[in-house]
Amino acid sequence: MIKRCNTCGRFLGEDDFYWQYNKTDCRRPDCKRCSNNNNLLWREDNKDKIKIRMKVYRPEYYKKNKEKLLEMNKIYQKNNPDKVNAKWSKYKAMKLNATPDNANLSIIQFYYTVASTMADYEVDHIKPLSKGGLHHENNLQILEISLNRQKYNKWPLTKEEEIKYKGFRL
Repeated sequence: MIKRCNTCGRFLGEDDFYWQYNKTDCRRPDCKRCSNNNNLLWREDNKDKIKIRMKVYRPEYYKKNKEKLLEMNKIYQKNNPDKVNAKWSKYKAMKLNATPDNANLSIIQFYYTVASTMADYEVDHIKPLSKGGLHHENNLQILEISLNRQKYNKWPLTKEEEIKYKGFRL
């Protein structure tokens, strides 16, 4: 579908537009070139705002507040273990393109929720993602942390290892 840029008046395809919101919250089409120019102009006019916003992203801030940030991160991880572990595994699976279309994400999330409520247990991929395993509910089990660390990414497993590293399935 062809649209007309609100700023420069050029006619372009729909993929060449960013939808901008003006001060009255009405959507208006601006082509990518005009949007980038508007962003540059805004940055020139608002250098002080940008400095304030970017304060937390500067290396000096991290160096000065390293202990505080680590403590905040530990508190978040302690209060949200299922979210942290599930997000990390989902990220790894996405990076390796290991989540199939037929995977039931609610069951996968349930594995992480159950494992986070049990002390000293975590979710394990039976066949590791690094060895071609999938991020699928059929490839997940709940395993003790120490055993999961020992197993690491061993594959294929011997009969003794299969028995040793057998966890709980839901």
